[in-house]
Amino acid sequence: MKNPYPKESGFQKRMNYAKRALIRYGDDSSYDIFTRAFDECFENHDGEAVVFALMKAAKKERQEGRSQLHEGIQKYFGGRGPELWDEVFQNGQQALF
Repeated sequence: MKNPYPKESGFQKRMNYAKRALIRYGDDSSYDIFTRAFDECFENHDGEAVVFALMKAAKKERQEGRSQLHEGIQKYFGGRGPELWDEVFQNGQQALF
């Protein structure tokens, strides 16, 4: 499933950084994810593309029986599902058809 949102230069680097940070935050409560570097992952006019990629990776991970990224995302949002991220992911999937 291809990411339907426009991407800017450095997209993959920002997405990978956000993914690693969320996984680490899920594993270690003392890890400070609330940093400028993490925020910047979503601020280069391609935040929806980053969110779509993270949600896609979390979905794939769960299908493979793992849940590190999903747990980190849930923890980041205070134990609730990230409704806006779900919406971005669902809208992106619909845009593919």
